[in-house]
Amino acid sequence: MGIFDDLKKKTGAPDLGDMEKYAMRPGETVEEYFKRVGASDDAMAELMKTAAAMNASFASNDETDEYISDGSDRELIEAIKDMAKGVIGTIEDDDVYAMQLNCELGADEELSAYISFAYNTESYFKESGSRERWNICCWKDEEADGLDAEFVAAWAKAKGFDEYDDEGLMKAVYADAITAVQELHEEHITEEHFGRKVPILIGETELGDTTAIWSVKANGKDIIEKSLLEDCGVK
Repeated sequence: MGIFDDLKKKTGAPDLGDMEKYAMRPGETVEEYFKRVGASDDAMAELMKTAAAMNASFASNDETDEYISDGSDRELIEAIKDMAKGVIGTIEDDDVYAMQLNCELGADEELSAYISFAYNTESYFKESGSRERWNICCWKDEEADGLDAEFVAAWAKAKGFDEYDDEGLMKAVYADAITAVQELHEEHITEEHFGRKVPILIGETELGDTTAIWSVKANGKDIIEKSLLEDCGVK
C-alpha cells in the first residue's frame, strides 16, 4: 500500500478544512511530514526505500556524460559568463554559500529558453527555516539576472533547432552553461569577489543533491570537483 493510500485509509480524503494540516511546513523534511500527518511505519519504510533507490540511481547515472561541449559556441558561453560575473560583482552579502545557473524552456511550440543566475546566503538559509542546505529550493535572489529568451532563441536557431525540442534544446543549452561554469571556476571568479571558494551549481543537472553533484561529469571531468565542495563545507 502506498503512502497516500495509507493516509487516505487512516484519515479519509482531506477536505478543505484539512489543507493546512496536509501542507508541508517551511523547513519540514519529507520524513517529518509523513510522521506528522500519520503515515504508518510500513509506508515510512516504503518512502525511505524509494529515497535510497533514487540516491543510488543519481550516483550511478552516466547520462550526464552526454553533456559535452567543444567550447566553440563562444557567443552563448561568454554571455552566460558575463551574466554570472555581473551578478557576482553586485552581491554585497558576505555570507553567500552557493550560486546556481538555471534554465527554463519556453512554453510548448516556442523555441526559447530563459537562463537565470541565482544565489543564496547563510542568513537567508536560516531565516527561511530550511534544513537541507544543499537541497536548495528557496533562493535569496531567485532571479538575480537572466539572459533574454529571444537571445537564446536566436542562438538555438543558429544551432539548427527549428522547432520546440525539449530534450535536445535543454542538453544543448546545458552543455554550454556547464562549460561556462567550469571556466568560471577555473578563473577563480568567486575567490576574487568573496575571498573564498563558492560553488556554482547547475540547476536540473545536479538535482540539488550532493550525491548527484559529485557524480555529474561534463567535458571529461567533474562539473564541480569533490575537493571544491569540501572546501566549501560540504561533507
